[in-house]
Amino acid sequence: MRNPVPPSTIGTIMEYGATIPIPNGGTIIIPPRSFLHPTMERHKREIAARYRAILKRSVDSV
Repeated sequence: MRNPVPPSTIGTIMEYGATIPIPNGGTIIIPPRSFLHPTMERHKREIAARYRAILKRSVDSV
């Protein structure tokens, strides 16, 4: 089954939370789990190195 929610949206929901109305009149509340930003800050150098390696591979393959 295809995931109907793009990964970028999932990250935003996980970071900030969401309130989702459902057809029966109820509401689903997803609380924020603000782990994403601190984790990215903590591993900033490793993440940047991985992105550089990916970009280098994609440029080298052209």
